[in-house]
Amino acid sequence: MNSDLIPIHVPPTATHARTLRLPVLIGSWLLVTGALTGALINYSSRPGLVETAPKRWPVEATIARVEGHWTLLVFGHPKCPCTRSSLSNLARAIAKPIVPVDTHLLFIRPPGAEPDWCKSDIYARAAEIRGVLIHTDDQGREAQRFGAATSGHAVLYDLDGNLVFSGGLTASRGHEGDNAGASAITSALCGRVTSTAAAPVFGCNLRDAPTPTSSPEAGESR
Repeated sequence: MNSDLIPIHVPPTATHARTLRLPVLIGSWLLVTGALTGALINYSSRPGLVETAPKRWPVEATIARVEGHWTLLVFGHPKCPCTRSSLSNLARAIAKPIVPVDTHLLFIRPPGAEPDWCKSDIYARAAEIRGVLIHTDDQGREAQRFGAATSGHAVLYDLDGNLVFSGGLTASRGHEGDNAGASAITSALCGRVTSTAAAPVFGCNLRDAPTPTSSPEAGESR
């Protein structure tokens, strides 16, 4: 044995500290991740504001209702990413109606916005849906008239102008797929009785649209 070798002594407290540090770091990471995940789930599942839609078609509405036709209005925020899912679900809901229906999509435009403020990628997606008429809702007047305060709110009136459904088209924020609201509209337009007269709406607040600094222009519809 070489008597010149000097053993290195590692203090037991240093080793013990390193052993304890890893579980603490892992535990902290799990707590933070869990908190963030919970916050996201809570956000996606929290519905927006829903106000009462008129039971009968309001005579002062700027959208013309055709006698003998059903009328579907959907209100959207052109900058709301959640609205993409609402549009996809809308396209499926109105794909094969057996009753005559006029579908109108109204994009809110805040005071002072330029004429093309609504022309976003969401607007372009809406233009691809067959049979939908797109309008600009200046200052959200029509949205307020029909009790729509959250992007993605739909109201359906029958051929006599009676309210059949008022609510959203998704099961949560950004959810694309089956949900109570879209199913209710599909059933009504296919001549089936639906027991769903309302559904929560998930999307951006239509009343929180930013106010641009440019001068207001008249709305355009197509």
